[in-house]
Amino acid sequence: MEYADPVHRVTIIPRSIGALGATLQLPTEDRYLMTRDELRDRLCVMLGGRIAEELCCGDISTGAQNDLERATETARQMVCRFGMSDVLGRSRSAVRRARGSWTAR
Repeated sequence: MEYADPVHRVTIIPRSIGALGATLQLPTEDRYLMTRDELRDRLCVMLGGRIAEELCCGDISTGAQNDLERATETARQMVCRFGMSDVLGRSRSAVRRARGSWTAR
């Protein structure tokens, strides 16, 4: 991944409830903005464990739940909040309400 932060630490030892392993990435410099390429690479990293599980084990489990939630939220923000969609154009198309639902603007 050209734009992803480098991996600092990987563990397969459970550290908390629900997390059976984790990958820690640390940025090489302070960042205030993220480009579309950086966000796309971040999505690839989030989904990498799920893909590896499917390729190696031939099946998927509930282990990637948090990664899927974070990837879905990031993709939704890219399209609805940051206007990073080639199909919908470069406009903000929705805002998030307090309870997590989205409404068109």
